[in-house]
Amino acid sequence: MGRYDFLSKLEVVPEEEVSLNLKKSAKEIVNLIVKAINIKKFSAKVDLVGSFAKNTLIRGESYEVDIFVRFDDSENISARLEEVVKIVSKEMKINYEKIHGSRDYFRFLKDNLIFEVIPVKNIKKQSEAENITDLTFAHVKYVQKKMNSKIRREIIIAKSFLKAQKIYGAESYVQGFSGYSVECLIIYYKTFLNMLKSLSKLDKQLILDPEKKYKNKRDILISLNESKVKSPVVLVDPTWKERNVLAALSDETFNKFKKIASSFLKKPDKSYFIVKEFDRSELENFAKNHDAEVVKLVLSTEKQPGDIAGTKLKKFANYLNDKFLEKYEIIRKEFLYFGNQEAEVYYVVKQKESFLILGPPIDMKKSVDKFKKEHKNIITKDGRLGYYCEKEKSVKEYIKKVLNKYQKVIDAISAKVIKID
Repeated sequence: MGRYDFLSKLEVVPEEEVSLNLKKSAKEIVNLIVKAINIKKFSAKVDLVGSFAKNTLIRGESYEVDIFVRFDDSENISARLEEVVKIVSKEMKINYEKIHGSRDYFRFLKDNLIFEVIPVKNIKKQSEAENITDLTFAHVKYVQKKMNSKIRREIIIAKSFLKAQKIYGAESYVQGFSGYSVECLIIYYKTFLNMLKSLSKLDKQLILDPEKKYKNKRDILISLNESKVKSPVVLVDPTWKERNVLAALSDETFNKFKKIASSFLKKPDKSYFIVKEFDRSELENFAKNHDAEVVKLVLSTEKQPGDIAGTKLKKFANYLNDKFLEKYEIIRKEFLYFGNQEAEVYYVVKQKESFLILGPPIDMKKSVDKFKKEHKNIITKDGRLGYYCEKEKSVKEYIKKVLNKYQKVIDAISAKVIKID
């Protein structure tokens, strides 16, 4: 028996009963949307998109179905779609939620099903697009064209692996692999294992152009927006050559992926596909074994739950990371966001030894005066002022000092610490 044979037996595809219920519910809501559009006499088409439409959904506790309402023009399309959604909501006898974004869209919750209804402009060519979502309708056709039963299963295995490791999703608080990026990678590499073997070995940026949209890699880097080619893997969108499908992937997330992928390839096991709940006792033991301490922060924001709140909370956590590093070595950290307006951040830290921090040259009077006001026990070394950074009494007290000292900066982030544990 091969080391990876268990992959063929993994239960990662939604159960047949669930799939049938999904199809039935999706058909029902699409029909109601079409009916409401006709009542309002709008000119628009309704299409299923996302993983559901591409038949690459993974098994889970809940399922999301994305629905595009493609209007012939873009004028007030969110407002017009809401008129449609109100009719559907009344007909289905369930409430809807408005999600704010570059264009507002709408969400229905029905049992364990999530329906997101998104307004887009119906375009015939890419130059007509006014929003990134106007272009994503082409993703469905591309993936369906490249799909067969083997590729489909490999995609679902890959998505399940990444989700279990909490690196699945392009949201700003995840900075991981989007569903479409996984589909493109598997279409390119053919199998989940090929993808792991290739990507886990990377020690420099990889540039992929599956559909040969450019002559060479240099042309890719020149043609794509500079801010969109900073990811460790650049994947030219097969449907829109100006887009990097993996632009959201951060170095931190990719390094985590490489470590996990290498570990799996050395010792493959189905446990890598199981979503594990956070275990503080395991973290406490890890800290104890590294002669470190654990601190938990509960972060809060008043921003809209979802990607907006998650992004603000992750930005705040990253800011705190930088402040920690002034006095502590961060051995491990865990960021847990639950989709609402709060997040938990766990740090495993060790305090650094006392060290010298150099300030301005002694002949820079304004800087010297400011430095003397901000610091105590100042010394002069090699023509510059400096001070020895002393050890903190406790990590919790240090956090309180940071929060007080940088309150204005923290207020600008629109987040706060509501508990230190």
